Amino acid sequence: MQQIVPEVGLSADPVHGEGPIWDARNGWLHWVDVTGGVVHTLDLATGRDRSLVLDQMVGAVALREAGGLAVAGERGFGLLDHDDLVRDGTIDLPLVAEVVGDPTMRFNDGECDPSGRFWAGAMAKEATPGRGRVHRLDPDRTSEQVLAGMTVPNGMSWSDDGATLLLADSASTSVDLVDVEVATGGVLGRRPHLRLHDGPGVPDGITTDAEGGTWVAHYAGGEVRRYLSDGRVDRIVELPVSKPTSCCFAGDDLDQLWISTTSEELDQDERRAQPHAGSLFVCEPGVVGRQPFRFAG
Repeated sequence: MQQIVPEVGLSADPVHGEGPIWDARNGWLHWVDVTGGVVHTLDLATGRDRSLVLDQMVGAVALREAGGLAVAGERGFGLLDHDDLVRDGTIDLPLVAEVVGDPTMRFNDGECDPSGRFWAGAMAKEATPGRGRVHRLDPDRTSEQVLAGMTVPNGMSWSDDGATLLLADSASTSVDLVDVEVATGGVLGRRPHLRLHDGPGVPDGITTDAEGGTWVAHYAGGEVRRYLSDGRVDRIVELPVSKPTSCCFAGDDLDQLWISTTSEELDQDERRAQPHAGSLFVCEPGVVGRQPFRFAG
């Protein structure tokens, strides 16, 4: 088993760093601070990290085919234009679908499918069992609830044909396979894939590399692990912080793995022991990733 030690890619101190995604067109790495409601845009060429503060929490962002980002905010789906991302500042997120409608709920992680639909999980802020669900935003800007009865629906990754969604379920410490009807985006069923009860912490964000390996951020476990299709672990990224939240491949050759982390719920002693909690980490894992799919609306 290969052990990988990352380095700090960006020293930062968000409350809850999450959801990195690579924009090859601009050479930007987008990531979010969930509780701070901040969309970050890191220019890998210059090292400049811009901060756009929204009027609500933000769970995840996805690239738009037209430029800019689709956003799973606290209350619903919204859209940001390219011009919004080239400045620091504040903005009221223009919602195209107000979905959550409940102050005790918020959107969490999300990912676009190959057909250009944006899927995102919603959860109770107190992680109440059974209240988690998954919504889908279609290119015509209508939305639909497609899964329910979860607790913390988390990281997502798609097969190239769009027929299968890998979905991390933090509460059940698993990564499941969701069968999807490609033409309509309808959910046909859900079945177990990776059972991670013996892993450290709980599964959070995930990504898939070009060889089919699944990289899982183990929240409260201090590791990102690469799982093969049979469940075996063949590579481990060992972090100097306890709470990695997600990961993505980035760079011109998609050969860099960028990892977001959080400092949420760390006490003072833990913060002193983990001065880089909340920062972004980067390593070269020895495999390359895939380009993310874009929202078509």
